[in-house]
Amino acid sequence: MDHGIDDILARNYLDQALDQVSDGVAIFDADDRLIMSNENYKSLYGKHREIVVPGATFDALIRASMPNESPIWEAGKSTIAPTR
Repeated sequence: MDHGIDDILARNYLDQALDQVSDGVAIFDADDRLIMSNENYKSLYGKHREIVVPGATFDALIRASMPNESPIWEAGKSTIAPTR
Protein backbone atom coordinates (compact mmCIF):
# COMPACT_ATOMS: atom_id res chain seq x y z
CA MET A 1 0.00 0.00 0.00
CA ASP A 2 1.17 3.54 -0.74
CA HIS A 3 2.52 5.44 2.30
CA GLY A 4 0.49 8.50 1.30
CA ILE A 5 -2.71 6.50 1.57
CA ASP A 6 -1.51 5.02 4.89
CA ASP A 7 -1.00 8.53 6.24
CA ILE A 8 -4.45 9.63 5.11
CA LEU A 9 -6.08 6.56 6.67
CA ALA A 10 -4.18 7.03 9.93
CA ARG A 11 -5.22 10.69 10.06
CA ASN A 12 -8.86 9.77 9.42
CA TYR A 13 -8.78 7.13 12.17
CA LEU A 14 -7.24 9.63 14.58
CA ASP A 15 -9.86 12.27 13.65
CA GLN A 16 -12.64 9.78 14.31
CA ALA A 17 -11.11 8.69 17.62
CA LEU A 18 -10.65 12.28 18.83
CA ASP A 19 -14.26 13.09 18.04
CA GLN A 20 -15.36 10.23 20.32
CA VAL A 21 -13.61 11.83 23.31
CA SER A 22 -16.02 13.84 25.44
CA ASP A 23 -13.32 16.37 26.43
CA GLY A 24 -11.75 18.95 24.20
CA VAL A 25 -8.51 17.63 22.72
CA ALA A 26 -5.90 19.50 20.68
CA ILE A 27 -2.55 18.35 19.33
CA PHE A 28 0.20 20.91 18.74
CA ASP A 29 3.57 20.52 17.04
CA ALA A 30 6.98 21.57 18.38
CA ASP A 31 6.41 25.12 17.07
CA ASP A 32 3.14 25.43 19.05
CA ARG A 33 0.99 25.24 15.92
CA LEU A 34 -2.26 23.31 15.99
CA ILE A 35 -2.10 20.05 14.09
CA MET A 36 -5.59 18.80 14.86
CA SER A 37 -8.41 19.07 17.39
CA ASN A 38 -11.78 17.57 18.06
CA GLU A 39 -15.17 19.29 17.88
CA ASN A 40 -15.39 19.57 21.67
CA TYR A 41 -12.15 21.57 21.71
CA LYS A 42 -13.46 23.88 18.98
CA SER A 43 -16.67 24.41 20.92
CA LEU A 44 -14.64 25.83 23.84
CA TYR A 45 -13.96 28.90 21.70
CA GLY A 46 -17.62 29.75 21.12
CA LYS A 47 -17.86 32.69 18.74
CA HIS A 48 -14.10 32.44 18.03
CA ARG A 49 -14.16 28.81 16.89
CA GLU A 50 -13.33 29.84 13.32
CA ILE A 51 -9.71 30.41 14.39
CA VAL A 52 -9.34 26.80 15.56
CA VAL A 53 -7.76 25.51 12.36
CA PRO A 54 -4.58 23.58 11.62
CA GLY A 55 -1.65 25.97 11.73
CA ALA A 56 -3.17 28.30 14.32
CA THR A 57 -0.67 29.16 17.03
CA PHE A 58 -1.21 28.24 20.66
CA ASP A 59 -0.67 31.92 21.49
CA ALA A 60 -3.46 33.03 19.12
CA LEU A 61 -5.85 30.44 20.52
CA ILE A 62 -5.15 31.44 24.11
CA ARG A 63 -5.53 35.13 23.25
CA ALA A 64 -8.90 34.44 21.61
CA SER A 65 -10.10 32.71 24.76
CA MET A 66 -9.16 35.56 27.11
CA PRO A 67 -11.00 38.83 27.66
CA ASN A 68 -9.05 41.81 26.31
CA GLU A 69 -8.85 43.42 29.73
CA SER A 70 -7.12 40.42 31.27
CA PRO A 71 -4.05 41.51 33.27
CA ILE A 72 -1.98 38.52 32.14
CA TRP A 73 -1.36 40.09 28.71
CA GLU A 74 1.27 42.79 28.98
CA ALA A 75 2.91 44.63 26.10
CA GLY A 76 1.76 42.05 23.57
CA LYS A 77 3.48 39.17 25.36
CA SER A 78 1.69 35.93 25.95
CA THR A 79 3.13 35.16 29.35
CA ILE A 80 0.90 33.71 31.99
CA ALA A 81 1.07 35.47 35.35
CA PRO A 82 2.83 33.37 37.98
CA THR A 83 0.61 31.75 40.56
CA ARG A 84 1.06 32.85 44.14
